[in-house]
Amino acid sequence: MEKFAKSILNYFATYTETRFNFQKKIDYKWTNDHLTSELSVFSEFQQKILSTIKNKESFQFSVKKGEYSISLDEDTFKKELLQQLETNYNLDFLKSCLRQSCDKLIKTESDKIIISGTGKRTEDEIIANPDFQKKALSEGFRTFNLAFRKVVQESLIKLQKQKRDDLIKELNIAGAPLTSFNLYG
Repeated sequence: MEKFAKSILNYFATYTETRFNFQKKIDYKWTNDHLTSELSVFSEFQQKILSTIKNKESFQFSVKKGEYSISLDEDTFKKELLQQLETNYNLDFLKSCLRQSCDKLIKTESDKIIISGTGKRTEDEIIANPDFQKKALSEGFRTFNLAFRKVVQESLIKLQKQKRDDLIKELNIAGAPLTSFNLYG
């Protein structure tokens, strides 16, 4: 027991010998950036917190996935995608993707034939091969899908930015919570 008391005394002696200054107050500063939680965006949640504080109750909140969210207008998103499909990503664009993949594959397939030395095939024989056609279709569709996927992402980001800017103007706030694509600025 003496060793225990001695070790505690040594601990406190070491602790007080170090230069901790507990008299100084730490300056706290309110931030108004993307890390700030602006509760006025979700007024129901804000009322819940304020009533808990007013009633001097303990804080016990659980937020379930999707409980407090702001949705984008589905029709606006669909219209924008349809407009892109009708103008830039139409059937002509798909045909050009298929043509490009076919041309690229013809070159690689003919190079393989030359290297392997299995004889000389014409371009028509290469194209007539069902495996070649399947590969060309897959590559063409893949090229189209990658290009259109980028347009979908850009459209979503644009709509989220518009919605966020509208909220900032409507609620007259400096910082807003992050969107699902973490847009700030």
